[in-house]
Amino acid sequence: MHRSSQQNTLYRLFGWPLLALFLAITPSLACDGLPPTETLHEPSAESSQEPAPNEPSTESKTESSQDSAPIEPSQESTTEISQEPAPSEPSTAETTTEPAPPDQEPAPTESPQESTQDATAEPIAEPDPTDAQEPLPETNTETQPDGLPETQSDGLPETQPDGLPALQVKAISLRTPLLENSAQSGLLERSADGKTWHRILWLPAGSFSFTFQLDKQTAPVGILQQSTWPLQGFLQTATAPIQTNTPQQGRYRITVDTTNASFRIEALPAITAARLVGTWNAQSNQQIALALDAQTGLFQADISIKAGNATFSLELQQQGAWRRYSLTHTPYNAFPQGGTLEENTSPSLSLIPQDDTYRFSIDPKDLRFALHYTPDDPTLRYQALLQDLSTLSDPAQKNARILPFFRRLTALRQIPIVKGRDVVFLLWWSMQAPASVAGTFNQWQAGQHTLQRIAGTDFYHLKLTMTQDSQYAYKFVDSAATPQWITDPVNRRFEYGPFGSNSLFNTDATTDTSTLEQHNEFSATKLQNKRKLIVYLPPNYRSAKTRYPVLYMHDGQNLFDDQAIWGGWGVKSWADQMIKAGQLKPFIVVGVENTIGRMDEYTHTTDKISGTSTGGKANDYADFLLKDIKPYIDGLYRTHPDHRHTAVMGSSLGGLISLWLGVHYPRTFFRIGALSSTFGWGKIAANNPTLGEIFQNKGFQNLVVYIDSGSPQDNYQVTLQMRDTMRQLGYLDDLNLLHYVEQNAIHNEKAWRDRLHRPLSFLLSWP
Repeated sequence: MHRSSQQNTLYRLFGWPLLALFLAITPSLACDGLPPTETLHEPSAESSQEPAPNEPSTESKTESSQDSAPIEPSQESTTEISQEPAPSEPSTAETTTEPAPPDQEPAPTESPQESTQDATAEPIAEPDPTDAQEPLPETNTETQPDGLPETQSDGLPETQPDGLPALQVKAISLRTPLLENSAQSGLLERSADGKTWHRILWLPAGSFSFTFQLDKQTAPVGILQQSTWPLQGFLQTATAPIQTNTPQQGRYRITVDTTNASFRIEALPAITAARLVGTWNAQSNQQIALALDAQTGLFQADISIKAGNATFSLELQQQGAWRRYSLTHTPYNAFPQGGTLEENTSPSLSLIPQDDTYRFSIDPKDLRFALHYTPDDPTLRYQALLQDLSTLSDPAQKNARILPFFRRLTALRQIPIVKGRDVVFLLWWSMQAPASVAGTFNQWQAGQHTLQRIAGTDFYHLKLTMTQDSQYAYKFVDSAATPQWITDPVNRRFEYGPFGSNSLFNTDATTDTSTLEQHNEFSATKLQNKRKLIVYLPPNYRSAKTRYPVLYMHDGQNLFDDQAIWGGWGVKSWADQMIKAGQLKPFIVVGVENTIGRMDEYTHTTDKISGTSTGGKANDYADFLLKDIKPYIDGLYRTHPDHRHTAVMGSSLGGLISLWLGVHYPRTFFRIGALSSTFGWGKIAANNPTLGEIFQNKGFQNLVVYIDSGSPQDNYQVTLQMRDTMRQLGYLDDLNLLHYVEQNAIHNEKAWRDRLHRPLSFLLSWP
């Protein structure tokens, strides 16, 4: 549970009544953005009163307060952390390789490397509709259960060399240069009984070298029994990796059977055709063939669909047989929409926002699906709109033309329209006086660039040409007696400034820096509330065509804003620094802001706080992440949607819910970060199951987990208990488990900011 020093003081001095009152503060949103699944708001007279960037601000900044519950009481321990016997514990005294704080240059011991377009979590080119050379992702075994038929063979070897016993191992990794020889990225997925291990990878044709790592051994393991495909062999210590050639590029299944210490690598049948089936345009049982694009490798089709509900499944053909697939979690009307397909007869549902042409696409290499508007040139659409509006006199007809235009360009993130150095500013907003745009391109001079208004509407537009390639900040200004400054309500890109948020754009030739995007009032269907999402996009995201892993983080208002009421984590600063230094693979962060219901949403069961029962809405919060947020993020951004590239992280109760999500949804979240986690929840003043007890009952899950705490308090004891539970379940230190203790660290945002590089490095430094 997040609690700053102020919270601790209030709690110790006055107890829960005053603390609860203090926590009732609610956030004020920066601007009225457009929820992705809701109708675009009609123009209104409301806009935020904000001083010009060159004037002093008189408003006080407020943030959403952090719900709080007691951290476990301080417990006397005869064993200090520096005396713990576990050799794999990281030493708190190690400082020689410590990254510099985010406001400093990387330590001299690091070798900074420039990030490139291909610095992704995958080594092989993955196709994209705009670039056929994009790196391919590895395929997700969890989200793709054994739905694809295996090639005909005699199965795994039934016998083993004389004297070779059945293996007793806790982890098996495929080591190959294609995965940078990383034991973490090569982890095979363990079956429930622990006897078989498996993984599906996309492999290129040609040379392929590999070996296996058992637990944390370093010697090569693997000897071929059969050198023709499918490959078969035994797990024995070898002198060198196995060298072979894959017969063709495609999806390959790697299987290890520990009962006879054998392995098998086989090609899976290619997907030769794809079709969309379902109900749209009020017609059921429709079928549309998706054509294979030779350049991108995607099956896709552009279809004219009317507004309203549409249900659909994707059918894929392998070896002449058709199999039906849909999204792993059926989304709540997310648009755009994307994710990983799994074999499933239940169709997916999507709310089509308006009559238009939509593109369906499937990547047969990782079963990645996307639904979005068919992309086109926004400049041509803008010119067509102006021509259309010039022929109309009725304001209602004009607004009816403007609405779909704004919806489309907002969904495609094309506002403002930028082409070369030409920029078209667009605003659909009720203003009290003539409106203008001001920013770094005109030294924030309000009134210098007046927007043109279409008669009878609240639609404003203006085309300007920038004098140089750069990133620019701007706001719109209502030049009333007291000017009102507003961020662009439909441009997601923004930056934090001394006078609130500013909207951003880059000219086309600008070298990309990392950027933030915001999605205001994002609706949670089941929780029936709204909050803001803040998305971090890594350097070169705009110009590159590659795909990225995604890290979902809780308490989003504390992640990027250094002026947040509880303090900021400096996520953008840490990520920029570590990516530049080559310490991390580029990744996307989705910060999910909390609400006044934080304590309920981040807990799996009820507990008693000051005699009041609270908590227990983790299932509804998971529903929000899985069915509202993730399909939208995977549809809007270039993500790797599979579980191997999806991480979740938080602190305190945010750490509790992060590990709870991994334990219950390992087919969605693979990389887990839990800082100072309230693992004692359930038994603080009640007698309900803790997460550790739930974890023991569910058993080992295919996860990579980072947990930490301060010492001697800061949820120190319960974190040690969770570490011990995970070791008993079969997790191995420094492979799929890292436990860290920060001596004398307390329970606040500054402490988490200071050690954020540790979970980032453990979870996101490998492909």
